[in-house]
Amino acid sequence: NTVDGTVHQNPVQGKIKMFPSQVVTPWNQQSKYGSPFFMSGVNLDVVSWSQALRGGAPLKYSEVLIHPDWKTAIATYFQLVVFLTGIFNPITKYLLTQFVLPKPGEGPSMEYMEKSCFLT
Repeated sequence: NTVDGTVHQNPVQGKIKMFPSQVVTPWNQQSKYGSPFFMSGVNLDVVSWSQALRGGAPLKYSEVLIHPDWKTAIATYFQLVVFLTGIFNPITKYLLTQFVLPKPGEGPSMEYMEKSCFLT
């Protein structure tokens, strides 16, 4: 609902895959295996908002990680489950933030990034 009381339909039909599955790539119609992408829920909201602001036509949106075989898709899925479980469990979150994950500001130096990344 908007301020004037009108109701707008979401122009994007989103589908978030929660488990590894077989997918067909739209660019070459090949059958591959996909696993959930952890940012797909947030990206769906961003795409919906952008499409609504543009006044664009309805579209379908989905996002997955593409893998060459089902073993890699399953392994990636379980890695995601283990990591998210570790982040949301207070005990393992403390251990991860203290001993595994980098602290704010501990990233690579600007010199390193300019030499090895962000090359134009």
